[in-house]
Amino acid sequence: MDKPGPSKKRKVKDENRQFQEIWTEKYFFVWSHNKVVCLICKNSVAIAKEYNVKRHYETQHPTFTKFTGELRKQKMLSLERELIGQQAMFAKPIQDSETATEVSYEISRMIAKRSRPFNDGDFVKECIEIAAKKMCPEAAKKFEKFQLNRMTIQRRIMSLSGNIAEQLNEKTNIIEFFSLALDESTDISSTAQFLIFIRGVTQDFEVLEELLGMCSLKGQTRGVDILNVILDECSKTDLDLSKLSGVATDGAPSMIGVNSGLVTLLKKHLQEKNINAEDLMQFHCIIHQEALCSKKIEFQNVMKVVVLTVNFIKSRGLNHRQFKQFLDDIESEYGDLLYYTEVRWLSRGLTLERFLNLIEEIGIFLAKKQRDVPELKNPDCLCDLAFLVDITNHLNVLITRLQGKNQLISQLYAHVASFQCKLTLFRSQLNSGNYNHFPNYKKMAEKFNKAAINFSYVEKLDILIQSFQDRFSEFKKVKPLLDIFSNPFTISVDNASESMELEIIDIQNDQDLRNKFNEGDLLNFYRCIDKNTYK
Repeated sequence: MDKPGPSKKRKVKDENRQFQEIWTEKYFFVWSHNKVVCLICKNSVAIAKEYNVKRHYETQHPTFTKFTGELRKQKMLSLERELIGQQAMFAKPIQDSETATEVSYEISRMIAKRSRPFNDGDFVKECIEIAAKKMCPEAAKKFEKFQLNRMTIQRRIMSLSGNIAEQLNEKTNIIEFFSLALDESTDISSTAQFLIFIRGVTQDFEVLEELLGMCSLKGQTRGVDILNVILDECSKTDLDLSKLSGVATDGAPSMIGVNSGLVTLLKKHLQEKNINAEDLMQFHCIIHQEALCSKKIEFQNVMKVVVLTVNFIKSRGLNHRQFKQFLDDIESEYGDLLYYTEVRWLSRGLTLERFLNLIEEIGIFLAKKQRDVPELKNPDCLCDLAFLVDITNHLNVLITRLQGKNQLISQLYAHVASFQCKLTLFRSQLNSGNYNHFPNYKKMAEKFNKAAINFSYVEKLDILIQSFQDRFSEFKKVKPLLDIFSNPFTISVDNASESMELEIIDIQNDQDLRNKFNEGDLLNFYRCIDKNTYK
């Protein structure tokens, strides 16, 4: 005969024992914080079993059997309130401590965000304590619990940094496709700082847009050096390069070189990993291209005078103080000039516009300083300045629209295409003597009776139009895809690839999808599309 196998050991957790509500009135026990707690002595029993509860009640509190009926219910409610009060008394300090820790993290985040020294935490705490003593003295002691010393701020920031990295890793694991934006710039210590931004999309068309990593390049900045940095950052977050759909660069030779540029080397690396790299999209940063196009408008005669004059006033302490006092004395609308910084793309338009608005005040101040600037009295030069202010303002409007998060490539290209149409309109109107879209130039031309058409401005617009056409030619290659993506209901089926023709016909005849598209949220529209029907 076979010997019986060993009996399975009984486990309490497998018996699914639960607290019974009738035990409260019967034995003065309640279920609190996942424990069976006695209301009388506040002790708990190990197992939610009636035998254990009954034995505790009869052996430890036999005198409570005298309470019956309504008196027993009142006693039970009284003991319940007492237990809740005791628990709340202990929970309050814990809650205050957790709140103080949370505030400490928030302040640490702000210190890191503002790039402030870590020891600023002590100063912030002193300010909070002073405000608390004046405004709510009864709660002043609570604010003393804040831990904001230098080492605590450091630990908090390190903890936040680690948490952000963990969140990024979690998000990168669920994206279906992603693209990278790469930028390399040299800081004041002549060290090349390389930034990698990631933009990914999940299966539900939720867009992720984050800074993937930053690296300091101490030596050379060749394409192979940059590639090694990218591969290292991708390995840290377990990014699957087979999901890489596009790369945006700053257009430097090390990025787009034909033989040893980053994009070329990246495609070779993908092919070595048996990943199809033929469909990898390559773009030059659209904002950077717009800034390069704007540099084609060369008014060196104007910019030289403006920069020299601004520097004469602002770079010398005495001149600057006297100029600000002069503007204050005459109650000028503006209190100061603005510096022009070439790397800040919006600064040129702001500097020029402020300079033009203060042109009379600047002339008076320079005359007092016995500094002769004949260009500020020359009608042609002043008209050039006014025209440059107008066209630069138009360019600034465009570059502002191109900035910001969560914009789609179809929207960005639509802004550029719209501006190209505006340039064509500007050229046509200037050629006919219509200056309605150039208010500063119109005002200056009327002031100096410049009725004749200035064809040099038309030539400047021709150069700008050609520059936009040349620099944004790569976007024209993918425009059919952008048109299908941005509005599949108006695209002609003949312009679509054979793999999309039948799906586009089905979409265009689906009234529910058309209604969803008309709501205006493009990503939400694509979330509603059946992924199996419209692959």
